[in-house]
Parts: sequence; C-alpha cells; structure tokens
Amino acid sequence: MRTHRIAVSTDGSGDFSTTFAVSGHLLYGWYVDINGLATSTTTDITLTDDTGRTLDSATNVTVDGMYLPRESDTGGDSQTDYPPIAGSLTVTVDQGGATITDGVIWVWTLD
Repeated sequence: MRTHRIAVSTDGSGDFSTTFAVSGHLLYGWYVDINGLATSTTTDITLTDDTGRTLDSATNVTVDGMYLPRESDTGGDSQTDYPPIAGSLTVTVDQGGATITDGVIWVWTLD
C-alpha cells in the first residue's frame, strides 16, 4: 500500500487541484484533515482519474473524515471492489475557503 500526503492550499476562490501518477493502482481510501479548510461552508472534494471518471467524492465536508470508496463489479452484484485508477489521480477541492494553506488529504492506493 502506498501513502500520498497532499498539502492543500486553496486559491482566492477557495479552490485547489493536484494530479499525480498512480496508473494501475487501486484506490483504497482517503482521509481529510480539515485543519483550516472552511468548516462553516460547503467544502467539496472529488477524486477522478485520467478518464474523467469520479472514483469518489464528498460534499459539504466540515470535519475530519475517512472515506473508503468501493464500486460495483461489471455484473452489479458486488460493492466490494476497489476502484481502479486509469493514469493519474486528480484531487480537487471546491469551496474550501479563500487562501487556506493548512488542509491535508491523505490518499492510500494499492499497487
């Protein structure tokens, strides 16, 4: 399992995005350490891959939290598969508060 620490620094509009290569990995989980991110507004966090597919997301985040995404297999009868990451993983924060510099998101992937 690999650990990726993402230091979140939002722009003046409260937005942040970063992309890193993890092609062929599976998304195991992610954790938000809210720190200074806006806790009185509606911080939204989305994880996507190079295909534009949303692997997981959380809306209106106001507290620290762990997220363990799973997706159905092609038969639709299971919710236990880790989402595969095609190419790079992009983590996007919207409405996180203007010019925040101390948010952290941890992402765990499986090789």
